Formats: sequence, structure tokens, C-alpha cells
Amino acid sequence: AVYNHYKRVQNNLYSETGLKPTVRLMGYGSTGILPGEIAGGYKFDSKLGGKSEHSKLEDFCKEKGISLFTDYDVIRFNKTGNGFSYQANSAKNAMSKIATLFAVTPIRRNDSSVMYRLLSREKISTAVEKVVNSANKSNVSGLSFSTLGTYAYSDYDDKIYAMKGNAGIAELAELVCCVKIICKKNPTFVLF
Repeated sequence: AVYNHYKRVQNNLYSETGLKPTVRLMGYGSTGILPGEIAGGYKFDSKLGGKSEHSKLEDFCKEKGISLFTDYDVIRFNKTGNGFSYQANSAKNAMSKIATLFAVTPIRRNDSSVMYRLLSREKISTAVEKVVNSANKSNVSGLSFSTLGTYAYSDYDDKIYAMKGNAGIAELAELVCCVKIICKKNPTFVLF
């Protein structure tokens, strides 16, 4: 499985260089690196080895002292699931229409058929809380929220947010504090 490949690569890096890499695991859900359900459906795709292989990878990394962060995309999605509706929970543009974007992948530059939307700002904290609760139930030692840390967008469905105009900096800081409070498992790291 793919997780076994990650283990071999990390083991080779460590044995060849003596350096312990920091690894951000991305694209573990059923749609890979492309948007699908929020946070990859909060599960590890069976084609990649599933939850048990991910757990073995976590154990391997802990044993070797390698930091492993599992990345959860809580911003981009194109499927309904886990309490988030593709229609009702999408961010709106200035004309109160659902904002739709297209994924561009380096491998398939000319494919513009992968449409996605951004999660409404009012649902982001719920998505993050679900990630943390899911991680607390499984063997996930490091959390990563790369899209949360890099996407600043307006959601005109949220009138109070749209009037503030601060690109969500205060909300992001509040979410970081929320994640630290909710994380009960030791040690859980957060990487944005």
C-alpha cells in the first residue's frame, strides 16, 4: 500500500542522511489531492491502506522520531458529506451566488473539469472541530490545515464577516486556540 511506500522513503531518507524529515501527508482521502468531501471525508482511503496502514505509519514515525502531520482540507470541497452540504454550505460571492472555482493540477494542466467550492465561513469551525474529534479517536499525532492557513476569502453570505474586511485573521487565531483546547491526545501538533 501507499503508506508502506511512505515508510520506505522515510526510512531511506533517515538512513542515508541521518536527518529526520518532517512529513505532511496530503491527499489520503478518496479523491487524492483534488477537492472531494470536506477533510477527505475524515477517513483514510482503503486504496491507500486505510486506517490500519495509516496507524502503522504513525507508529513507525513515532519510533523513528519523525514528525508526521496529516493534512485536512477544511476549505475546498465538491461533494456533500459528513454534515456539509455542497449546496447549502458553500461561500457566496458579492452577488449572493455560490462561488465556484476550478482546480488546476500540474499533471493535467488543460483539465478544467474539476469544479469545487469553498466552505461557508460559518461552518469552518465545525469542520475543524470534527477533524480534531476524529484525530482524537484515531492514531493521528499531527494535524495540518494547509488550506485553512493559506486561503483568505470573502463569504458574502456572512454579513458580519464581510463588513469586517480583515481576511479572517481574528477567526483563524480563534480556531488555533479552539484546536489547542479540543486536542486531548498527547502530543497533538498543529501545522498551518
